[in-house]
Amino acid sequence: YCDKCQKWTPASRLREQPSYLKGDNFFRFTCCDCSEDRKERFDRLKLTWQQVVMLAMYNLSLEGSGRQGYFRWKEDICAFIEKHWTFLLGTRKKTSTWWSTVAGCLSVGSPMLFRSGAQEFGEPGWWKLVHNRPPIMKPEAEKLSTSAARTKATSKPLLDPIITVEGLRKRVSRNPVESAMELKEK
Repeated sequence: YCDKCQKWTPASRLREQPSYLKGDNFFRFTCCDCSEDRKERFDRLKLTWQQVVMLAMYNLSLEGSGRQGYFRWKEDICAFIEKHWTFLLGTRKKTSTWWSTVAGCLSVGSPMLFRSGAQEFGEPGWWKLVHNRPPIMKPEAEKLSTSAARTKATSKPLLDPIITVEGLRKRVSRNPVESAMELKEK
């Protein structure tokens, strides 16, 4: 749908595809009738880490790599994200521990979105999608106005000891590397 006129344009009628990755529809589309230069326009939406990890794993699965549908978190998943960083994450700063964010995302998303292969392979670090499909857009997050977001942000205490992630479960706040190490020990 065009972001301005809400007119539907089937993917087959687009002049160019916005992404070379399968399942990647995280763009704001403006049709040629509504854009100033009369060309279709695609603006990348900000992806959550969960969406990035799911997109990476979905595309890895389509390549047929991995082991029985499982992928190594650092060697496969993080390598894919690093290779496609600019395309997926734009100018988002790459911290020295971004890979631990990926590990945390896998851990927090288990067992709803991600399945650990630790039992199957007798070693930690293997992960697969519970349902082998691309991530979905969460329209409610997109529609949150900036004033509502600002109000929500200011209403939280500065030092909140509990972090709620995607509404799945609560965890005591700690260093992501410590969380990853604890997960590895399990």
